[in-house]
Amino acid sequence: MNKRKQQADTPVLEWLLGGIGASLLLACIAFLVHDGLSNDEDPGEITTSVLEVTAAGDAHIVTFSVHNAGSQTLSNLHVSARLLEGEREIERATTLIDYLPGHSAQEVGFYFLHDPKRYRLELRPEGYLKP
Repeated sequence: MNKRKQQADTPVLEWLLGGIGASLLLACIAFLVHDGLSNDEDPGEITTSVLEVTAAGDAHIVTFSVHNAGSQTLSNLHVSARLLEGEREIERATTLIDYLPGHSAQEVGFYFLHDPKRYRLELRPEGYLKP
């Protein structure tokens, strides 16, 4: 008889919140299962944009953003930067980004001896590994 009285004394709000919590848990599990079973990985789609050019002693730093618009995670992403005067390459710099998840961005910087504001700056992704 105490058990029945205990069950009857459970507030409706507690049952409602328990139901909402269980629904959220099931929705999360369903999403993770669906995401794990589907192979809809878009290849890495890299875009770059210059954020800032600053002087640092004898060097110049070009800070830029690297964005992966694809869903595929990339590792060992090689990015190059060239300072060009017409078709002539004045200076070149490269960097390696260890890890860039899908739909994410990282801020990266290059050091140049020449002032990048005086030349045409070309940023280009060159290659990556699929982890």
